[in-house]
Amino acid sequence: MLEITSTGCGKFHHPEFRLRFDDHAAAERDARELVACLERHVATRRLIRSGDSFSYGWVDLHFEQVGEDLLAVQEPDFRTWPIQYTDSVTHSLCHLQWQKECAATLSIDGQATPAMGQTAAICSRIGNNSAFFMERHSALPPSSGWTISCAEPVHDHIHDSNMLRVSLYEIVTRFHMPIAAFLGLPPGTKVLNSPRGLWIACNGRSHQIRHGSFLHRLIRGDDHSRTVNVLIDQAHNLLQ
Repeated sequence: MLEITSTGCGKFHHPEFRLRFDDHAAAERDARELVACLERHVATRRLIRSGDSFSYGWVDLHFEQVGEDLLAVQEPDFRTWPIQYTDSVTHSLCHLQWQKECAATLSIDGQATPAMGQTAAICSRIGNNSAFFMERHSALPPSSGWTISCAEPVHDHIHDSNMLRVSLYEIVTRFHMPIAAFLGLPPGTKVLNSPRGLWIACNGRSHQIRHGSFLHRLIRGDDHSRTVNVLIDQAHNLLQ
């Protein structure tokens, strides 16, 4: 684990921030970007105290005093429910980078990122890391607008009895963490991960994610199957 400490908060009579992260998983430049973000926040005379939360990407960070003038930056451990915080920011850095990479792949400017406490509907029959279909509708908080279904077109995903409504954090933790990459995509987005490949429809365009690309490797791991063409109708209904 690497450790970085801010240096620009003391002049505002504010504690400095200490970040720890796994440099094999997250980039140091991203950790320093988070430090700079926190320093800018303090520079606007907004105080952060032990026990406070701070939204970074879709994750709520937590702060704990570990010295007279030092606050540790903590994140959810992404293993347990209810949420428990750990002395690391590795996942937070990774997830924000995944979302940026996803937006860049689809040529999207800006993000519509929900908070981890917002809710989504998920199919009761979906299995860990199995094929899935995600779709985002316009919605008001606490709903994120996301629904996550199994990829079986014969399964009824309309009736509430087949869908569970839980927080995005719980879904990412219990189902498949890499789907965090898609959470900032705008309403109207559809994502299909099937045995034949990964497709995303967004902003009026359909994308077959290239085999071996960042998103393909993130979602499908060491899948060596070949990509194939599927029919996508004018409404971008990926399952038809």
